[in-house]
Amino acid sequence: MREFQAGRRADPREATALAGGLLMLFPIGGFIALSALGPFIYPLPRTVSVSASLLSLPPSYTFLACLVPTTLFWLLGIHLFIGTAEVPQRSRLLFWILVAATLVYFATSWDLHMVSVIALNLIALLLLWRLLIRARRRPSFGRNLAFHWTLVAWLSWLAFPG
Repeated sequence: MREFQAGRRADPREATALAGGLLMLFPIGGFIALSALGPFIYPLPRTVSVSASLLSLPPSYTFLACLVPTTLFWLLGIHLFIGTAEVPQRSRLLFWILVAATLVYFATSWDLHMVSVIALNLIALLLLWRLLIRARRRPSFGRNLAFHWTLVAWLSWLAFPG
């Protein structure tokens, strides 16, 4: 086991694996809240609810739905394992496609109880846009990792509720 050394740079593989693993907390938290509180005002996003319903054939395997955000992060951020500083074109394109899809989704499903969900999504999209701008202006592994982690966290918990 390696000892912590002050000033030692984090290994990109370790940081990426850890960040991806932390993404499991979003759906786990949602499932715990659903089981403890029952259905509450905020619906699960489609990335979690669809995977939960597909994987819920045997009840003992529904926990696998919690792996979807982590797997999505690792597939989208495969370049992070080698410590790439720049955000790839595919990630920027995906971000803008998701912004457009989010606007269309909420424009077509407008309802008064969705105001808080729309507000949370707008805040998340503004944060993502800011992270993307920072990562493009001053490329670094940390900024790239923060952008990708936040993008998948938004997809895993806020985007496209249903």
